[in-house]
Amino acid sequence: MDALIDLKHLHYQTVSEETLLTDIAFKLYPGECVLLCGKSGSGKTTLLNILTGLIPELFEGKLRGEGQLFDQPFPLTDFQSHAAKIGRVFQNPKSQFFTSEVLSELAFKMENFGFSREEMQEKIKASASFFQIDELLAHSLYQLSGGQKQKVALASSLLPECKILFLDEVTSNLDQQAIEQLKQTLQQLKQAGVAVVLIEHRLDYCLELLDRIYVLEKGKLKQELSASELKALSGTQLLSFGLRHLKEPTALGTMPAIAQAASVHLQIEKLQFAYHKQKQPQLSIESLALNNQQIIGLIGENGAGKSTFIQLLTGLLKPKSGHILLNNQAMKPKDLLAQSFLVRQEVSLQLFFETVEKELTFQAKRLDYFEDIVQALSLQALLSRHPQSLSGGEKQRVAIASAILSGKTCLFFDEPTSGLDAIQMQQVSQQLRYLQQKYPVLIVIISHDQPFLAQVCDEIIELSAGQIKIAE
Repeated sequence: MDALIDLKHLHYQTVSEETLLTDIAFKLYPGECVLLCGKSGSGKTTLLNILTGLIPELFEGKLRGEGQLFDQPFPLTDFQSHAAKIGRVFQNPKSQFFTSEVLSELAFKMENFGFSREEMQEKIKASASFFQIDELLAHSLYQLSGGQKQKVALASSLLPECKILFLDEVTSNLDQQAIEQLKQTLQQLKQAGVAVVLIEHRLDYCLELLDRIYVLEKGKLKQELSASELKALSGTQLLSFGLRHLKEPTALGTMPAIAQAASVHLQIEKLQFAYHKQKQPQLSIESLALNNQQIIGLIGENGAGKSTFIQLLTGLLKPKSGHILLNNQAMKPKDLLAQSFLVRQEVSLQLFFETVEKELTFQAKRLDYFEDIVQALSLQALLSRHPQSLSGGEKQRVAIASAILSGKTCLFFDEPTSGLDAIQMQQVSQQLRYLQQKYPVLIVIISHDQPFLAQVCDEIIELSAGQIKIAE
Protein backbone atom coordinates (compact mmCIF):
# COMPACT_ATOMS: atom_id res chain seq x y z
CA MET A 1 0.00 0.00 0.00
CA ASP A 2 1.38 3.38 -1.01
CA ALA A 3 1.74 6.03 1.65
CA LEU A 4 -0.37 9.19 1.44
CA ILE A 5 2.47 11.08 3.09
CA ASP A 6 6.13 10.06 3.23
CA LEU A 7 8.51 12.76 4.47
CA LYS A 8 12.09 12.72 5.78
CA HIS A 9 14.57 15.19 7.23
CA LEU A 10 11.99 17.89 7.88
CA HIS A 11 13.54 21.07 9.20
CA TYR A 12 11.72 24.34 9.83
CA GLN A 13 13.02 27.68 11.04
CA THR A 14 10.92 30.83 11.50
CA VAL A 15 11.78 34.21 9.94
CA SER A 16 13.24 35.16 13.33
CA GLU A 17 15.58 32.13 12.97
CA GLU A 18 13.95 30.11 15.74
CA THR A 19 14.23 26.41 14.95
CA LEU A 20 10.90 24.67 15.59
CA LEU A 21 11.48 21.29 13.88
CA THR A 22 14.68 19.32 13.31
CA ASP A 23 15.14 16.13 11.21
CA ILE A 24 11.53 14.88 11.46
CA ALA A 25 10.38 11.78 9.55
CA PHE A 26 6.66 11.12 9.08
CA LYS A 27 4.61 8.51 7.21
CA LEU A 28 0.86 8.09 6.86
CA TYR A 29 -1.10 5.34 5.10
CA PRO A 30 -4.80 5.19 4.07
CA GLY A 31 -7.09 4.25 6.97
CA GLU A 32 -4.43 4.90 9.62
CA CYS A 33 -4.97 6.91 12.78
CA VAL A 34 -1.75 8.55 13.96
CA LEU A 35 -1.31 10.51 17.18
CA LEU A 36 1.13 13.40 17.48
CA CYS A 37 1.93 13.97 21.13
CA GLY A 38 4.42 15.80 23.30
CA LYS A 39 4.47 18.55 25.86
CA SER A 40 3.05 21.94 24.98
CA GLY A 41 5.43 23.74 22.60
CA SER A 42 7.11 20.54 21.38
CA GLY A 43 6.33 21.27 17.71
CA LYS A 44 3.10 19.33 17.15
CA THR A 45 1.10 22.18 15.61
CA THR A 46 4.09 23.26 13.51
CA LEU A 47 4.32 19.76 12.06
CA LEU A 48 0.58 19.79 11.41
CA ASN A 49 0.93 23.11 9.57
CA ILE A 50 3.53 21.51 7.29
CA LEU A 51 1.44 18.40 6.64
CA THR A 52 -1.60 20.53 5.75
CA GLY A 53 0.45 22.87 3.56
CA LEU A 54 -0.06 26.01 5.64
CA ILE A 55 3.73 26.05 5.86
CA PRO A 56 5.00 27.41 3.49
CA GLU A 57 1.73 28.65 1.90
CA LEU A 58 0.84 31.07 4.74
CA PHE A 59 3.75 31.02 7.19
CA GLU A 60 7.14 32.30 6.12
CA GLY A 61 10.40 30.69 7.17
CA LYS A 62 13.03 28.22 6.04
CA LEU A 63 11.56 24.79 5.25
CA ARG A 64 13.66 21.82 4.15
CA GLY A 65 12.92 18.17 3.64
CA GLU A 66 12.32 15.45 1.08
CA GLY A 67 9.51 13.09 0.15
CA GLN A 68 5.94 13.47 -1.06
CA LEU A 69 2.47 14.62 0.03
CA PHE A 70 -0.07 12.57 -1.94
CA ASP A 71 1.42 12.67 -5.46
CA GLN A 72 3.30 15.95 -5.05
CA PRO A 73 7.01 16.21 -4.28
CA PHE A 74 7.86 18.11 -1.10
CA PRO A 75 7.71 21.08 -0.58
CA LEU A 76 4.26 21.62 -2.10
CA THR A 77 3.86 23.69 -5.26
CA ASP A 78 0.10 23.18 -5.78
CA PHE A 79 -1.53 24.07 -2.46
CA GLN A 80 -5.07 24.13 -3.89
CA SER A 81 -4.87 20.54 -5.09
CA HIS A 82 -3.55 19.45 -1.70
CA ALA A 83 -6.24 21.38 0.19
CA ALA A 84 -8.98 19.63 -1.83
CA LYS A 85 -7.94 16.27 -0.36
CA ILE A 86 -7.66 17.17 3.32
CA GLY A 87 -9.77 18.46 6.17
CA ARG A 88 -8.57 20.16 9.32
CA VAL A 89 -10.22 21.18 12.57
CA PHE A 90 -8.30 23.66 14.68
CA GLN A 91 -8.11 23.83 18.46
CA ASN A 92 -10.08 27.06 18.19
CA PRO A 93 -12.72 26.38 15.49
CA LYS A 94 -13.60 30.06 15.22
CA SER A 95 -10.24 30.71 13.58
CA GLN A 96 -11.10 28.54 10.57
CA PHE A 97 -14.52 29.92 9.66
CA PHE A 98 -14.82 31.92 6.46
CA THR A 99 -18.49 32.91 6.65
CA SER A 100 -20.93 34.11 9.30
CA GLU A 101 -23.65 31.44 8.99
CA VAL A 102 -23.62 27.68 9.51
CA LEU A 103 -25.18 26.80 6.15
CA SER A 104 -22.77 29.04 4.23
CA GLU A 105 -19.81 27.57 6.11
CA LEU A 106 -20.79 24.01 5.18
CA ALA A 107 -21.16 25.04 1.53
CA PHE A 108 -18.03 27.21 1.35
CA LYS A 109 -15.44 24.59 0.38
CA MET A 110 -17.73 22.90 -2.14
CA GLU A 111 -18.56 26.23 -3.75
CA ASN A 112 -14.86 26.90 -4.22
CA PHE A 113 -14.41 23.56 -5.99
CA GLY A 114 -17.39 24.02 -8.31
CA PHE A 115 -19.95 21.58 -6.92
CA SER A 116 -23.50 21.93 -8.21
CA ARG A 117 -26.22 23.29 -5.95
CA GLU A 118 -27.94 19.89 -5.86
CA GLU A 119 -24.71 18.10 -4.85
CA MET A 120 -24.04 20.63 -2.09
CA GLN A 121 -27.57 20.37 -0.70
CA GLU A 122 -27.40 16.58 -0.62
CA LYS A 123 -24.02 16.46 1.13
CA ILE A 124 -24.92 19.22 3.60
CA LYS A 125 -28.18 17.47 4.52
CA ALA A 126 -26.39 14.18 5.18
CA SER A 127 -23.58 15.82 7.17
CA ALA A 128 -25.93 17.97 9.26
CA SER A 129 -28.03 14.93 10.11
CA PHE A 130 -24.99 12.87 11.07
CA PHE A 131 -23.58 15.59 13.37
CA GLN A 132 -27.04 16.50 14.68
CA ILE A 133 -26.74 20.15 13.70
CA ASP A 134 -29.86 20.34 11.50
CA GLU A 135 -31.43 22.93 13.77
CA LEU A 136 -28.29 25.09 13.56
CA LEU A 137 -28.20 25.47 9.76
CA ALA A 138 -29.99 28.85 9.81
CA HIS A 139 -28.00 30.14 12.79
CA SER A 140 -25.21 32.69 12.86
CA LEU A 141 -21.87 31.18 13.82
CA TYR A 142 -21.49 33.97 16.37
CA GLN A 143 -24.48 32.64 18.34
CA LEU A 144 -23.07 29.13 18.79
CA SER A 145 -21.37 27.70 21.83
CA GLY A 146 -17.79 26.49 21.63
CA GLY A 147 -18.94 22.87 21.32
CA GLN A 148 -21.46 23.70 18.59
CA LYS A 149 -18.76 25.56 16.64
CA GLN A 150 -16.55 22.49 16.94
CA LYS A 151 -19.30 20.30 15.44
CA VAL A 152 -19.75 22.71 12.53
CA ALA A 153 -15.98 22.77 11.97
CA LEU A 154 -15.89 18.96 11.86
CA ALA A 155 -18.80 18.78 9.43
CA SER A 156 -17.34 21.42 7.11
CA SER A 157 -13.87 19.82 7.15
CA LEU A 158 -15.25 16.49 5.92
CA LEU A 159 -17.13 18.15 3.05
CA PRO A 160 -17.12 17.36 0.24
CA GLU A 161 -14.71 14.43 0.70
CA CYS A 162 -11.30 14.22 2.31
CA LYS A 163 -8.56 11.60 2.30
CA ILE A 164 -6.81 12.87 5.45
CA LEU A 165 -8.48 14.52 8.43
CA PHE A 166 -6.26 16.55 10.78
CA LEU A 167 -7.63 17.23 14.28
CA ASP A 168 -5.90 19.60 16.73
CA GLU A 169 -7.19 19.15 20.33
CA VAL A 170 -10.77 18.99 19.05
CA THR A 171 -12.34 17.42 22.15
CA SER A 172 -11.54 20.30 24.50
CA ASN A 173 -14.95 21.97 23.99
CA LEU A 174 -17.07 18.85 23.43
CA ASP A 175 -19.44 17.20 25.90
CA GLN A 176 -19.29 13.44 26.47
CA GLN A 177 -22.05 12.67 23.96
CA ALA A 178 -20.28 14.68 21.25
CA ILE A 179 -16.95 12.98 22.05
CA GLU A 180 -18.55 9.55 21.67
CA GLN A 181 -20.06 10.67 18.38
CA LEU A 182 -16.64 11.89 17.24
CA LYS A 183 -15.13 8.51 18.11
CA GLN A 184 -17.76 6.72 16.02
CA THR A 185 -17.14 9.15 13.15
CA LEU A 186 -13.40 8.47 13.21
CA GLN A 187 -13.99 4.71 13.26
CA GLN A 188 -16.20 5.00 10.18
CA LEU A 189 -13.66 7.19 8.40
CA LYS A 190 -10.88 4.68 9.07
CA GLN A 191 -13.01 1.87 7.67
CA ALA A 192 -13.62 3.98 4.57
CA GLY A 193 -9.86 4.44 4.09
CA VAL A 194 -9.63 8.01 5.37
CA ALA A 195 -6.46 8.65 7.37
CA VAL A 196 -6.67 10.60 10.63
CA VAL A 197 -3.92 12.62 12.31
CA LEU A 198 -4.63 13.66 15.90
CA ILE A 199 -2.98 16.09 18.26
CA GLU A 200 -4.27 15.13 21.70
CA HIS A 201 -3.30 14.97 25.37
CA ARG A 202 -6.32 12.81 26.22
CA LEU A 203 -6.34 9.11 25.42
CA ASP A 204 -9.68 7.97 26.83
CA TYR A 205 -11.66 8.34 23.59
CA CYS A 206 -8.99 7.68 20.94
CA LEU A 207 -6.89 4.84 22.35
CA GLU A 208 -8.78 2.13 20.44
CA LEU A 209 -8.43 4.08 17.18
CA LEU A 210 -4.65 4.53 17.22
CA ASP A 211 -2.27 2.69 14.92
CA ARG A 212 0.95 4.63 15.55
CA ILE A 213 2.17 7.40 17.86
CA TYR A 214 4.82 10.04 17.17
CA VAL A 215 6.30 11.61 20.31
CA LEU A 216 7.86 15.06 19.80
CA GLU A 217 10.19 16.84 22.20
CA LYS A 218 11.66 20.29 21.57
CA GLY A 219 11.05 20.00 17.84
CA LYS A 220 12.61 16.55 17.44
CA LEU A 221 11.11 13.09 17.03
CA LYS A 222 11.81 11.50 20.40
CA GLN A 223 10.10 8.17 19.77
CA GLU A 224 7.72 6.31 17.46
CA LEU A 225 5.38 3.83 19.15
CA SER A 226 2.76 1.29 18.18
CA ALA A 227 -0.62 1.28 19.94
CA SER A 228 0.39 -1.79 21.95
CA GLU A 229 3.63 -0.13 23.06
CA LEU A 230 1.67 2.95 24.15
CA LYS A 231 -0.65 0.82 26.28
CA ALA A 232 2.38 -0.72 28.01
CA LEU A 233 3.73 2.64 29.19
CA SER A 234 3.59 3.57 32.87
CA GLY A 235 1.75 6.63 34.13
CA THR A 236 5.09 8.40 34.63
CA GLN A 237 6.12 7.70 31.05
CA LEU A 238 2.79 8.97 29.74
CA LEU A 239 3.22 12.18 31.70
CA SER A 240 6.69 12.65 30.20
CA PHE A 241 5.06 12.55 26.75
CA GLY A 242 2.44 15.13 27.79
CA LEU A 243 -0.31 12.49 27.85
CA ARG A 244 -2.98 11.80 30.42
CA HIS A 245 -3.28 8.46 32.18
CA LEU A 246 -5.13 5.80 30.20
CA LYS A 247 -7.68 5.53 32.99
CA GLU A 248 -8.30 8.73 34.88
CA PRO A 249 -10.61 9.44 37.83
CA THR A 250 -13.87 10.95 36.61
CA ALA A 251 -15.74 11.51 39.90
CA LEU A 252 -16.63 15.16 40.21
CA GLY A 253 -16.04 17.38 43.20
CA THR A 254 -13.63 15.04 44.99
CA MET A 255 -11.11 17.58 46.32
CA PRO A 256 -11.99 18.52 49.92
CA ALA A 257 -12.71 22.18 50.60
CA ILE A 258 -10.47 24.14 52.95
CA ALA A 259 -12.44 25.74 55.77
CA GLN A 260 -12.23 29.52 55.48
CA ALA A 261 -14.43 32.55 55.83
CA ALA A 262 -16.75 33.38 52.93
CA SER A 263 -15.71 36.92 52.02
CA VAL A 264 -16.86 37.06 48.38
CA HIS A 265 -20.56 36.51 47.70
CA LEU A 266 -22.12 36.49 44.23
CA GLN A 267 -25.91 36.36 44.19
CA ILE A 268 -28.10 35.86 41.10
CA GLU A 269 -31.82 36.69 41.34
CA LYS A 270 -34.50 36.18 38.67
CA LEU A 271 -31.94 36.44 35.88
CA GLN A 272 -33.18 36.12 32.30
CA PHE A 273 -31.41 36.53 28.98
CA ALA A 274 -32.33 36.09 25.31
CA TYR A 275 -30.28 36.85 22.23
CA HIS A 276 -31.62 39.29 19.65
CA LYS A 277 -34.83 38.06 17.95
CA GLN A 278 -35.21 35.12 20.34
CA LYS A 279 -38.71 34.95 21.79
CA GLN A 280 -37.92 32.52 24.59
CA PRO A 281 -35.13 33.29 27.09
CA GLN A 282 -32.05 31.16 26.65
CA LEU A 283 -31.32 31.46 30.36
CA SER A 284 -33.79 31.71 33.20
CA ILE A 285 -32.24 31.43 36.66
CA GLU A 286 -34.47 32.07 39.64
CA SER A 287 -31.80 32.15 42.31
CA LEU A 288 -28.19 31.09 42.78
CA ALA A 289 -25.63 31.95 45.46
CA LEU A 290 -21.87 31.46 45.03
CA ASN A 291 -18.97 32.26 47.35
CA ASN A 292 -15.22 31.86 47.63
CA GLN A 293 -15.30 28.97 50.09
CA GLN A 294 -15.43 26.59 47.15
CA ILE A 295 -14.02 26.38 43.64
CA ILE A 296 -17.08 25.93 41.48
CA GLY A 297 -17.31 23.88 38.27
CA LEU A 298 -20.00 24.64 35.69
CA ILE A 299 -20.97 21.77 33.41
CA GLY A 300 -23.64 21.06 30.80
CA GLU A 301 -24.13 19.83 27.27
CA ASN A 302 -22.87 21.82 24.28
CA GLY A 303 -25.27 24.70 23.66
CA ALA A 304 -26.67 24.68 27.20
CA GLY A 305 -25.65 28.33 27.65
CA LYS A 306 -22.60 27.99 29.90
CA SER A 307 -20.50 30.60 28.10
CA THR A 308 -23.51 32.95 27.89
CA PHE A 309 -24.04 32.62 31.63
CA ILE A 310 -20.41 33.44 32.37
CA GLN A 311 -20.54 36.47 30.05
CA LEU A 312 -23.52 37.73 32.05
CA LEU A 313 -21.63 37.28 35.32
CA THR A 314 -18.62 39.16 33.96
CA GLY A 315 -20.64 42.05 32.50
CA LEU A 316 -19.89 41.21 28.86
CA LEU A 317 -23.62 40.71 28.27
CA LYS A 318 -26.55 42.61 29.74
CA PRO A 319 -29.44 40.55 31.16
CA LYS A 320 -32.98 41.06 29.91
CA SER A 321 -34.14 41.16 33.52
CA GLY A 322 -33.01 40.25 37.02
CA HIS A 323 -30.14 41.20 39.29
CA ILE A 324 -26.55 40.22 39.98
CA LEU A 325 -25.21 41.23 43.39
CA LEU A 326 -21.59 41.15 44.56
CA ASN A 327 -21.23 41.31 48.34
CA ASN A 328 -24.85 42.53 48.59
CA GLN A 329 -24.28 45.37 46.10
CA ALA A 330 -26.36 45.42 42.91
CA MET A 331 -23.96 45.37 39.96
CA LYS A 332 -24.30 46.91 36.52
CA PRO A 333 -22.40 45.30 33.62
CA LYS A 334 -19.60 47.90 33.87
CA ASP A 335 -19.24 47.17 37.59
CA LEU A 336 -18.95 43.43 36.92
CA LEU A 337 -16.35 44.08 34.24
CA ALA A 338 -14.23 45.98 36.75
CA GLN A 339 -14.36 43.11 39.26
CA SER A 340 -14.00 40.13 36.89
CA PHE A 341 -11.39 38.39 34.76
CA LEU A 342 -12.49 35.87 32.13
CA VAL A 343 -10.11 33.45 30.44
CA ARG A 344 -12.01 32.69 27.25
CA GLN A 345 -11.92 29.66 24.99
CA GLU A 346 -10.36 31.80 22.25
CA VAL A 347 -7.38 33.01 24.29
CA SER A 348 -5.71 34.59 21.24
CA LEU A 349 -8.37 37.30 21.35
CA GLN A 350 -7.27 38.48 24.79
CA LEU A 351 -3.51 38.64 24.30
CA PHE A 352 -2.59 42.20 23.34
CA PHE A 353 1.02 43.06 24.17
CA GLU A 354 4.33 42.56 22.42
CA THR A 355 5.86 40.26 25.06
CA VAL A 356 4.56 37.64 27.45
CA GLU A 357 6.12 39.48 30.40
CA LYS A 358 4.23 42.68 29.61
CA GLU A 359 1.05 40.64 29.10
CA LEU A 360 1.42 39.25 32.62
CA THR A 361 2.47 42.43 34.42
CA PHE A 362 0.30 45.11 32.80
CA GLN A 363 -2.12 46.27 35.52
CA ALA A 364 -1.34 43.13 37.57
CA LYS A 365 -2.20 43.51 41.26
CA ARG A 366 -0.51 40.34 42.56
CA LEU A 367 3.06 40.86 41.37
CA ASP A 368 4.35 39.27 44.58
CA TYR A 369 3.08 36.02 43.09
CA PHE A 370 4.78 36.57 39.71
CA GLU A 371 7.84 34.33 40.14
CA ASP A 372 5.79 31.45 41.55
CA ILE A 373 3.29 31.57 38.70
CA VAL A 374 5.94 31.86 35.99
CA GLN A 375 7.79 28.87 37.38
CA ALA A 376 4.70 26.77 38.05
CA LEU A 377 3.33 27.25 34.53
CA SER A 378 6.75 26.93 32.83
CA LEU A 379 6.69 30.43 31.34
CA GLN A 380 10.32 31.45 32.04
CA ALA A 381 11.54 30.79 28.49
CA LEU A 382 8.51 32.57 27.00
CA LEU A 383 8.71 35.93 28.79
CA SER A 384 10.41 37.73 25.88
CA ARG A 385 8.28 36.03 23.19
CA HIS A 386 5.35 37.67 21.42
CA PRO A 387 2.16 36.01 22.77
CA GLN A 388 0.74 35.45 19.29
CA SER A 389 3.83 33.43 18.31
CA LEU A 390 3.11 30.80 20.97
CA SER A 391 1.41 27.43 20.62
CA GLY A 392 -2.19 27.01 21.72
CA GLY A 393 -1.21 25.45 25.04
CA GLU A 394 1.37 28.15 25.72
CA LYS A 395 -1.19 30.90 25.04
CA GLN A 396 -3.59 29.17 27.41
CA ARG A 397 -0.99 29.16 30.20
CA VAL A 398 -0.25 32.88 29.65
CA ALA A 399 -3.95 33.75 29.88
CA ILE A 400 -4.37 31.69 33.06
CA ALA A 401 -1.33 33.35 34.61
CA SER A 402 -2.71 36.79 33.69
CA ALA A 403 -5.98 35.96 35.42
CA ILE A 404 -4.25 34.79 38.59
CA LEU A 405 -2.03 37.89 38.73
CA SER A 406 -4.84 40.33 37.91
CA GLY A 407 -6.06 40.86 41.46
CA LYS A 408 -9.71 40.73 40.33
CA THR A 409 -12.37 39.57 42.79
CA CYS A 410 -14.07 37.07 40.47
CA LEU A 411 -12.13 34.78 38.13
CA PHE A 412 -13.92 32.82 35.42
CA PHE A 413 -12.27 30.16 33.26
CA ASP A 414 -13.89 28.80 30.08
CA GLU A 415 -12.28 25.41 29.24
CA PRO A 416 -8.91 26.35 30.83
CA THR A 417 -7.25 22.98 30.13
CA SER A 418 -7.70 23.25 26.36
CA GLY A 419 -4.28 22.64 24.83
CA LEU A 420 -2.59 21.77 28.14
CA ASP A 421 -0.67 18.57 28.66
CA ALA A 422 -1.15 16.34 31.70
CA ILE A 423 1.54 17.97 33.85
CA GLN A 424 0.29 21.46 33.06
CA MET A 425 -3.27 20.43 33.94
CA GLN A 426 -2.02 19.40 37.37
CA GLN A 427 -0.09 22.66 37.74
CA VAL A 428 -3.15 24.74 36.89
CA SER A 429 -5.19 22.76 39.42
CA GLN A 430 -2.61 23.39 42.13
CA GLN A 431 -2.28 27.10 41.34
CA LEU A 432 -6.03 27.69 41.36
CA ARG A 433 -6.33 25.89 44.68
CA TYR A 434 -3.44 27.90 46.14
CA LEU A 435 -4.99 31.13 44.89
CA GLN A 436 -8.37 30.28 46.38
CA GLN A 437 -6.79 29.54 49.75
CA LYS A 438 -4.53 32.60 49.85
CA TYR A 439 -6.74 35.38 48.43
CA PRO A 440 -10.40 36.39 48.77
CA VAL A 441 -11.35 35.43 45.23
CA LEU A 442 -14.31 33.64 43.66
CA ILE A 443 -13.34 31.02 41.05
CA VAL A 444 -15.80 29.51 38.56
CA ILE A 445 -14.69 27.04 35.87
CA ILE A 446 -16.52 25.88 32.74
CA SER A 447 -15.14 22.54 31.61
CA HIS A 448 -15.93 19.21 30.00
CA ASP A 449 -12.62 17.90 31.37
CA GLN A 450 -13.90 15.66 34.16
CA PRO A 451 -10.49 14.60 35.56
CA PHE A 452 -9.56 18.29 35.87
CA LEU A 453 -12.86 19.11 37.58
CA ALA A 454 -12.30 16.20 39.96
CA GLN A 455 -8.88 17.57 40.90
CA VAL A 456 -9.80 21.20 41.51
CA CYS A 457 -13.53 21.70 42.18
CA ASP A 458 -15.46 21.43 45.44
CA GLU A 459 -18.90 21.98 43.96
CA ILE A 460 -20.35 21.22 40.54
CA ILE A 461 -23.28 23.17 39.09
CA GLU A 462 -25.07 21.90 36.01
CA LEU A 463 -26.74 24.06 33.39
CA SER A 464 -29.46 22.28 31.42
CA ALA A 465 -32.09 23.83 29.15
CA GLY A 466 -31.35 27.25 30.59
CA GLN A 467 -31.86 26.14 34.18
CA ILE A 468 -29.27 25.80 36.93
CA LYS A 469 -29.24 22.80 39.20
CA ILE A 470 -26.74 21.31 41.62
CA ALA A 471 -25.24 18.23 39.95
CA GLU A 472 -25.75 14.99 41.82
